[in-house]
Amino acid sequence: MFKKKESTSSFETIFKLTIVILAIAIVFFLPFYWYYKYQGQGIAMYLVLFFFTSPLIHYTFKNFIYFGKNEISNAFLNLNTLLIFLIFINAFVFVSFGLKTLINIYVLIFLYVLNYLPLIINRIKRQKIILLRFCLL
Repeated sequence: MFKKKESTSSFETIFKLTIVILAIAIVFFLPFYWYYKYQGQGIAMYLVLFFFTSPLIHYTFKNFIYFGKNEISNAFLNLNTLLIFLIFINAFVFVSFGLKTLINIYVLIFLYVLNYLPLIINRIKRQKIILLRFCLL
């Protein structure tokens, strides 16, 4: 009679949000940017792109645009999402700034790995606690 609402993971929510933002950019911002950059050729390129992506955009606006209450905020406040976001920022900073310095590459890699040491120690402690609880049960 009543359907139970499916709960989505934070990864699915962020993936859905990314697809919606990409579709909005294709529909609303890309024609103006391509017209500004390439004039008439830009509009022709946009029409070809829109022709090939219109089924995807239609499906996105029909199914993906609806989010549950607090679904987006819960997805971004999730600990795993924050850790993944920090890993991406760390990798970006490492590639864009770290490799342009005069620091020795071995020292730079050591500092990069040292940056993840608290996360690794936290995971090891958490696994030991889980194993200890499992053994005590």
